[in-house]
Amino acid sequence: MDTNVVERVEDMEEMVDLLSGSLPAAKDQPTGKEDQLPDTEYDAIILGTGLVESIVSAALSRIGKAVLHLDRNMFYGAECSTIPVTESSPLGPFQNMWRRFNLDRSPKLLYARGAMVDLLVQSKVSRYLEFRGVGRTLSYIDGKMVEVPCSAADVFNTTLLKLTEKNVIKRFLTFCLNHDQHTADYQDFASRPFKEYLSVWPVGKKPQLSPFLQRLVLHCIAMCSEQVSTEDGLKATQYYLRSIGRYGNTPFLWPMYGSGELPQAFCRMSAVFGGIFVLNRSLKSVVVTKSEEERCSGAVCNLGQKLKCKWIVMNKEYSPSSWQVRSEAQASSHGTDSHTDRNSVSRLVLITDRSLSPSSSDGVEDPFLLTIPPSEEMKTQHVAHLLELPSSTGACPSGCYIVQMTSLGSTAEEDFSAIVKTFFNSKRPVSTTPPPSSPPVSTEASSSASEGTEDTAARSDATPAEAAAEGTAAPCTAATPEDDTAISSDKPELDNDCADPGNTDVSGTPAASESSAEQEDTRPVIYERFYFNQSNPVCTPVTASGVHIKNIFVTTPTNAELGYSSLVKEAREVFDTICPGEEFLPPAPEPEDICFDRPGDDGDKAKESTDAGSSEQRADDNDHQESTEAGQCDEQETECKQPSGSSSAEKSSSAGGAEASTEGNSSCSDMPVSTDATGTSD
Repeated sequence: MDTNVVERVEDMEEMVDLLSGSLPAAKDQPTGKEDQLPDTEYDAIILGTGLVESIVSAALSRIGKAVLHLDRNMFYGAECSTIPVTESSPLGPFQNMWRRFNLDRSPKLLYARGAMVDLLVQSKVSRYLEFRGVGRTLSYIDGKMVEVPCSAADVFNTTLLKLTEKNVIKRFLTFCLNHDQHTADYQDFASRPFKEYLSVWPVGKKPQLSPFLQRLVLHCIAMCSEQVSTEDGLKATQYYLRSIGRYGNTPFLWPMYGSGELPQAFCRMSAVFGGIFVLNRSLKSVVVTKSEEERCSGAVCNLGQKLKCKWIVMNKEYSPSSWQVRSEAQASSHGTDSHTDRNSVSRLVLITDRSLSPSSSDGVEDPFLLTIPPSEEMKTQHVAHLLELPSSTGACPSGCYIVQMTSLGSTAEEDFSAIVKTFFNSKRPVSTTPPPSSPPVSTEASSSASEGTEDTAARSDATPAEAAAEGTAAPCTAATPEDDTAISSDKPELDNDCADPGNTDVSGTPAASESSAEQEDTRPVIYERFYFNQSNPVCTPVTASGVHIKNIFVTTPTNAELGYSSLVKEAREVFDTICPGEEFLPPAPEPEDICFDRPGDDGDKAKESTDAGSSEQRADDNDHQESTEAGQCDEQETECKQPSGSSSAEKSSSAGGAEASTEGNSSCSDMPVSTDATGTSD
């Protein structure tokens, strides 16, 4: 970076360092001409390609604003990205297919009539995406998994509810669907907990919702916590009910190949309308003008180039720690829910060998959502959402499943330990027959396999990484040393590459047991698991002296919300502040209708008009010449049909006329060739 420029800047402006974020900065590289960004004043510089930043970028570019979009990573999406597993992950028979796994860092579902779907349809960004409907919504209530009825037909067909409960829940859901027309029925409870209102509904009469129905509405339909207000709970229930039936029996959609496709689609829209995107590039500092109203006037990128801008929108990962607000008092002073801010989001990603709740239909499997309310059995204080993705979603190869869990909490492993123990088996599967699309697994006992027996190919003490390096499958052992009981396979022939050596005889065949059928565990077996937490602080851009910087936005990171409504709302608010009165993401024209204006278009058009006139004149001349030649050819054909006794003078005259005609039109490549009386070409 030019030190003279920095000195002049520090004389009248303040440099605010941005390199103290939670992620490492982009690597500094030698500055060359190819690394220089366009030297212009940008309407907005956007840091990070998270969903909110990508929507703002697309909205600004769509109305002609100059946008520079940077990301310190080498991929799009930031905390909303979809990433593959590593090659060293123990994936059993799918080890050679590790690139086909797509794991979401922040999985969310789209409500069919939600804010995100409306925005995708309105802006036509949906043309870049594919979706799959969520086939079922389940809930874990009273120690069992039950299917939540979504439509009126489901309510009357379900065996989950009694006849009286079916009538009650139908009346209540009808009320929720039109609750905004009957505000007097709940105005006394508007700010009180929704749970309290459910216990007394209908107000002034005998309560009709049983405790089971109250839990069903609160956690499985409204998808709310027990602290939510009555007004917000009724809106959430209405939101759910209005989305049913638009694209399927459930209100939810899932983007093919992962939710990380959404920010990429909005980035593509921004690039189509002139947005500049640079990966592996970030800002080193921002330049704040010292005036009565502190405003950012530019920034310095990590390669030292100074950039001018009017606004900066950044992901919270790029903000320095001094901007982060963590205490409840600070959160309340900024008008933010302190409960949400002091808790992080716990997430768990599992790769399993079978479905947790297999579909009864024989068609292609659809993803399903399982809601787990807080309970002492699961040792949870917040609602947990479990989303299972089959291979039909593009998240994994055929034969395995991706399970995504989300909940508010402090430590993911502690928050989900009871759920994992209840629903999943931590042992590796005995039967690991590779799918047809994967190459065969090499073994050391190929000769004995041809005789009807197989030996264990991998060392019993080899780790998955060592086994992968040796080109063999890692042995499948129990998660706990004291539990080494092998899992029975549903298939008659067993592949012992992943069998427990302690439960096999010398021939490699599992030892028979009288109680093997009783000990069979049909729970999904975990190949790999990933626990992680995402922090959720409130960030306020301030100078070193504590003065708020007016034209810098720090977007809210992803949250535990099931849908995208809050993120779309935030993106719209940022856009309205930058461009008040402008339309937010108007419909994009069709690709063939897009036309960009370029400097000198008037001169070019005049030149094109002149060229077009010349071309038309040449075309007219050619048509005239062709018609003349056609007449000459007709005369020659008439001469060819004359008796052989015709005079040589007439022939020479005809030949001379044809030759002259050819010479006069030698520049026309499509001129017909005249022939003499013998039929040969002149």
